[in-house]
Amino acid sequence: MVGVYGLARDAERTASVLAEGNIFAMRMSRKQFRRQPGKMRELIKDHMMEELVRRTDRLNE
Repeated sequence: MVGVYGLARDAERTASVLAEGNIFAMRMSRKQFRRQPGKMRELIKDHMMEELVRRTDRLNE
């Protein structure tokens, strides 16, 4: 997941990505995110939280 900080803070993204294989990518503004059904927003937020925890764990290794 890329753009977690930008979506959470309603800011420009701070990362670039180079894929080595096929990917599925979506671009979503904070406004578009807020328009998603509640269950979809919760799923996205859960994935964002998991990714942030993984990143924090890597920093603390």
